[in-house]
Amino acid sequence: MSGDSPGSFKQRVRVVLVKPLRCGNVGSTARAMKNMGLSRLYLVQPQEDRWDEAHRMAPGAHDLLDAAVHCDNTAQAVADCHCVVGTTARGRRFRWPVQEPAALAKDLLDTPGEIALLFGPEDSGLDNEDLLLCHKLVTIVTDEAHSLNLSQAVLVLSHHLFEEARRRGYHPPPRKRKSRRGKRDVPAAPCSTPQSNPAELPAPVELTQAAARAGVQVLARTAYLSGRSHEQVRLTLYHLLQRADPCLREAAALMGMLAKVQYTLDNPESRVDPGVTLEPESSEE
Repeated sequence: MSGDSPGSFKQRVRVVLVKPLRCGNVGSTARAMKNMGLSRLYLVQPQEDRWDEAHRMAPGAHDLLDAAVHCDNTAQAVADCHCVVGTTARGRRFRWPVQEPAALAKDLLDTPGEIALLFGPEDSGLDNEDLLLCHKLVTIVTDEAHSLNLSQAVLVLSHHLFEEARRRGYHPPPRKRKSRRGKRDVPAAPCSTPQSNPAELPAPVELTQAAARAGVQVLARTAYLSGRSHEQVRLTLYHLLQRADPCLREAAALMGMLAKVQYTLDNPESRVDPGVTLEPESSEE
């Protein structure tokens, strides 16, 4: 389990809306997030510019809309994340791990580092390019109507996170409300959480993508890519790294190894390190 307190999910989880079609849905999403203690909203290329409508649909959550981070693409929105979860209501060609919300909430509270919940456009959902950035998928099981409104889906997932945190001991601050004397309840001060060793956090998406690209660059110096799709090899390496779930230290070490291979290929005289002696492998009888 992560060393963070159960309430740390509020600071570590961001909601990323990819190309939302309606500003009203963006506002409803902000309100749903505020209900469940989330405050970090990222918007990738919103398709409308009616922010008055968004504010109308977000009573009590205007601060979330005003602080929303606008991004040019999904990769930019999740570049520093250590775990990216994509939402889907249908089967996909690639075999991502798929969970239901309750199981996902347990896993995410045990996952250190930055977490992104990715939601696609209301009419089509996430495309394959966006899904390639994901470590896992989540699906919300429904009955006859198979799709949910955007803000409903955000509310369901964030509610499961909120409830799992409560089961682990998180206590929401008291509500601000006027008493008979006209005074207001004061919310509890936020709890400080122990800091994890940054080097042991899961490698962010940006670094695992860079490692996959570096691997292809090294392979391009050999005959391996002959007759193969460079992009498909890169995706294979990227998926392999996702499943391996390296920490920041391990991913950085891999990048260093690949850089050294590139240097050695460019400088053959440096190929043998006189200070390193490899023991021959023993053969089993």
